Amino acid sequence: MNKSLLMFFSFLLCSILSMTSFSLAEQPSQNNTKNFTGTYIMDLGNEAGGKLMVIHTPDNKLRFGLECNRGAPSYNSGEASGTISVKDATAAFSTTEFGGECRITFEFQRDRVVISQTGSDADCGFGFGVHCDGKYPLKSRERPELSDGE
Repeated sequence: MNKSLLMFFSFLLCSILSMTSFSLAEQPSQNNTKNFTGTYIMDLGNEAGGKLMVIHTPDNKLRFGLECNRGAPSYNSGEASGTISVKDATAAFSTTEFGGECRITFEFQRDRVVISQTGSDADCGFGFGVHCDGKYPLKSRERPELSDGE
């Protein structure tokens, strides 16, 4: 093999290895091989339901924004946002900010998230009669836009 051909293959191999390590650095931790980034929407009819937006970060945390709405006729709503750790496809958000204990659990499944809420609407800072429990099917794997506050 001549010297220029050997240099070319060495350069090609180095280029491929550097691109592979760059793309791996942008993915969530190897402890969790799934990436939950996306938008999930639950439609309960009568304009009721919820929307969950998730960004899965390289350090295996989830930045999320959750909106839920009771629908007609009151259209009461609620929101929660934050950054939480994920382990074995499950994450939980907790707050006592509104006077009671609120816990929202996210269980990521193949193409949906099952959300469970412990605590009343008031405990979670939601409007009267608003709960975010339910199955939220995946609508998009694109990275959602979350506000700077979360």
